[in-house]
Amino acid sequence: MAHDIQELDGKASFAYNSYQDPWHRLGTPVDGNMTIPQALVAANADFIVTKEPIHAQGSGGTPIEIESKKATVATYDLGEGRQRQVALGVVGDTYAVVQNTQALEVAYDIVGASKGEAYLDTMGVLGNGGQLFSYLRLEDLVVDPVGINDKVERGLVIWWSHDGSIAMTYLFSATRVVCRNTLNFALQGAKSVFRAKHTSSVENRLTHAQSVLGVSTAWADSFKEQSEELLAVSYSEDRFQRILKSVFPEPTNPTDRQKANTQATHAQVRGLFASDLNSQNFGANGWTMYNSIVEYLDHKRNSSESDRTRATMTPGSWIQKTKERAAASVLSLP
Repeated sequence: MAHDIQELDGKASFAYNSYQDPWHRLGTPVDGNMTIPQALVAANADFIVTKEPIHAQGSGGTPIEIESKKATVATYDLGEGRQRQVALGVVGDTYAVVQNTQALEVAYDIVGASKGEAYLDTMGVLGNGGQLFSYLRLEDLVVDPVGINDKVERGLVIWWSHDGSIAMTYLFSATRVVCRNTLNFALQGAKSVFRAKHTSSVENRLTHAQSVLGVSTAWADSFKEQSEELLAVSYSEDRFQRILKSVFPEPTNPTDRQKANTQATHAQVRGLFASDLNSQNFGANGWTMYNSIVEYLDHKRNSSESDRTRATMTPGSWIQKTKERAAASVLSLP
C-alpha cells in the first residue's frame, strides 16, 4: 500500500482534522483542533512502549537471555483491566524509549507555540506500528510584499520509531503529512532537519532541537524569499506564452493531435491564471503564473485523481521536475 497506514482490528491508525480529507480517505476525522491525548486515541497510538528481555531456547530447552538485545513492546490499554501487547522491534541495550506523548510535546516546544498558535493536524501509525508521524500545523506563511496577502500552509513534521529503524526526526514543511508518501515528499523538500538518536542522551538532545531548527525561521525565510522573487517578476502576454512553451513544449515534428493537446493545455493553464485563486486576487505576476501551472499539474490535468496524487507526492517524479522547471523559467525571464 502506498499509504502504509497500519490497520488495527479493521481500523486505520490515522486521525486528522476534518477540515480536509486525506487523499487515501482512511482514518478518523476529528472536528476542531486535536489535543495530544485526542490524537493518540483517534489514531490507535495511545500505547506505552517498554523494553523487554529477549530469550533464546537452549539445547536443553532452558530459556537463555540475550543480554545485548531487547524487544520493544507496545502495550494497549483495552479497558476493564484488559491489555494487548505487540512486539515492535529489536534494539540494543542503550536504546532509549521516547513515548508518543513526549515526541509530540517536544514538537510544541520546538515551535514555541502556545494554545491557538499551533495545533495537531494529523497523527498516524505506519506499517506494523513501529513508526509514527504527525503534522503540527502552524500559522500560515504570508507572502505580502505589495499587499497581496497570499497565504501558504506550513507546519512541523514529526517522524519517529520504536523499532530502532530511524532517529527522532523533526522538520518544517509546507506538505501536510497524511501517509508514507507525503512523509517522503516532505523529507525530500526539507531545508532543515533535526535528528536525535535513541540513546541515553536523547532527552538532552531534544532540548536543543529548537535552536538547531531555528524555530522555523530559516525554512520560512527561504520559502518566502523565493515566493517574493516570483512575485517581483512582471507579467506580459508574451512572457506568459514563453513560460508555457518552456514548461509544456510541443514535441519535435508534432502531429495535429499533439499540437491540439498542447494548445488545450496552454488554454487550461491560462484559464486557471485568470481565476480568483490566482491573478484575480493576487495580480498578474510571476507568482501567479507559477501557481497556475502548479494548480494544473496537481489538480486539473487530464488524469485520474489517484494518478495525480501519486505523481504529486512521489519524490523526483515528472510532476516535481516540471514544477521546478516552471519556477526556474519564471525567474530566468529577462
